[in-house]
Amino acid sequence: MGASTDVPEPPHATDGGRTSAGASLGRRMTTGILGVPLLLAAAWFGGWVFTGLVAAAIALGLHEFARLAGRVGLTTSRLWLIISGLATSVGFHLWGVAAAGPLLAAFIAVTMLLALRRRAADGRVRFAAGALFGYVYVPFLFSHLILLRDAGVAGDGGPAGVFLVFALTWCCDTGAYTVGRLFGRRRPWPELSPKKSLEGALGGFVAAVGAAFLARVWFAPFLTTWSALGMGIIAGLLCPAADLFESAIKRRAGLKDSSLLLPGHGGVLDRFDSMLLMAPAAFYVLRLFAAAD
Repeated sequence: MGASTDVPEPPHATDGGRTSAGASLGRRMTTGILGVPLLLAAAWFGGWVFTGLVAAAIALGLHEFARLAGRVGLTTSRLWLIISGLATSVGFHLWGVAAAGPLLAAFIAVTMLLALRRRAADGRVRFAAGALFGYVYVPFLFSHLILLRDAGVAGDGGPAGVFLVFALTWCCDTGAYTVGRLFGRRRPWPELSPKKSLEGALGGFVAAVGAAFLARVWFAPFLTTWSALGMGIIAGLLCPAADLFESAIKRRAGLKDSSLLLPGHGGVLDRFDSMLLMAPAAFYVLRLFAAAD
């Protein structure tokens, strides 16, 4: 989930004396309590159970992306993106990382053909740009969670790598939100997300590094001291960067959330934006660390 460094909105009075900030926090906690066990259970079972859950998240994320793309001047086909996203998740599950190149090449080829059907020249460019960006940004990156679950860290499968991604992103998110809420003062990204603070980003960074070392002791013994430090640093940098990037898209589109699907959290892209980067980062970096041992 995205590493939010937001400083909450000032509370506003509502019926019954509850504040909007308190209500939002309650919805956020409820969604987390219901959603986290589902994600952990699916990762534990693996196979088509986990692939199906990732595929569903991809389809919903692409639905949100198509809405955002239309508001920033990019035209694309929601149906084509969703079909391609589902095919990518299935292909990664069936054939592993070997499917990445052929799937990307096939998507580009078909997208070019679809773009040529557009009448206006600028419409062809906007369609191709929106489709390619949406495909890489959502299904291609996110499907690396499937690779991480199926292949594992050393090619033997298992949920530990996926659990590591979950732990790093969630701890970075929680650390950033908590520190930003309590101590956030400096806001260096007003043009991207005016409520995100430097203190919150630093809190998320420290939480991510700490989570990596806790994971090493608890469920990820494959991490060495240096690989744990490396994964923590990578998460501490990528998670807020991914969150800021998605915030920039939403700001340009004039939207606060990518959707209202997840109460208290926004949409799929709002909650999984950090995992879009962390999934491939963890897959390739952990394999490099394993090969270097």
